[in-house]
Parts: sequence; structure tokens; C-alpha cells
Amino acid sequence: MTDGVHVREWVATHRQHHRYTDLPGDPHSPHIEGINTIVFKTFIPACWYRYRNFKPKHIVDMYSKGIPDDWVERNVYVRYQRLGLLIMLWIDIMLFGATTGIIIWLIQMIWTPLWSGSIVTGYGHWIGYRNKNNRPTDLSTNLVPWGIIVVGDELHSNHHARPNDPNLRHRWFEFDLGFVYIKLFETLGLLKIKANK
Repeated sequence: MTDGVHVREWVATHRQHHRYTDLPGDPHSPHIEGINTIVFKTFIPACWYRYRNFKPKHIVDMYSKGIPDDWVERNVYVRYQRLGLLIMLWIDIMLFGATTGIIIWLIQMIWTPLWSGSIVTGYGHWIGYRNKNNRPTDLSTNLVPWGIIVVGDELHSNHHARPNDPNLRHRWFEFDLGFVYIKLFETLGLLKIKANK
């Protein structure tokens, strides 16, 4: 509801990125496309199309195997791509009033492409520190040791080292707020953590 991205297309992009990290075929490597291209062009909303209808259907199908294909995704998000964005706007206006609601909605619209699309995707392969020896061609980095702003994505190299691990904290001084939420939801019975494979 805050980015209008189809789950299957996002997952396909993410999986392709992991398969070809920082090599030709990586859909968003600053080492292939240039740091300015990834950081600045990904930020502008028109570049959300990297995730929307970005590949032929057979490529999306190949990289999104195993993704739940539920009724809401098929009949709402895919058919009415911008409906979630409009519903989010309506919810914000109902909760906070017109002016404040619109401001909050605009912040939500900027948040994902700025942090996830630009900063983590670009700078998370450009600057920072590393804990693990990922593949020699994998140049992912941890931007900072505290995953708070984008609930763990700042620990990007850790994610590349163990992509199936829900806890992106690998050293004593690191903190992954996303994992705190995961454990809270597990405690409340709202999810179950799958064993790492």
C-alpha cells in the first residue's frame, strides 16, 4: 500500500540481484550501472518501473517460484496497481486530517524509493563495512551497524552472507530492528520463523 510494487516482480528482481550480485545481469548494481544511476535515478518515482513490469513474464515466473499467489495479489494489487496507494492516502486523511494526512502519505511515497531503492541498493554496495567474505564478486556492505531506519536493511552485507536468516545481526554491536518485530509477531502467534536452509 505504500509503494504499489507487485510482490512477484519485486521478489524476481531481488532474487536476480542475489544470483548475479555486482556482475552483469544484476538489475541494480552500482558497479555495473554506476552509483549515480542507482542512487539518483532509482529515487525518482518513474524509476519504480525497475520493479513494475520490468522483465518478460517468463523471467518473472522463473525468479518468483514459490511465492504465494493469493487472491488479493492477483485481483487487487496486480489489476489495480495504484489502488493500494490511493487507499493508503484515504486512510492517512481519515486518521490525520487532510493536510497532515497528505504530508504523511507523501513521506510514505518517498520512504521506500529513497531508503530501499536508492540508499540500500546503491550505497549498500558502495560504502560501508563487511563482516563476512561473501562471493568475491559480491561487493555488498553494511552501511551502519544499526538496522533501525529501514528495519535491518542497513546490514546489507550480512543479508547477502546469509540471505535466509531473518536476523541480520551478526556481531555483538549490531542491531536489527526488523528481527525484533519478527520475534514480537512470533510471540503473538502471527508468524512462524522457518528453519534456515
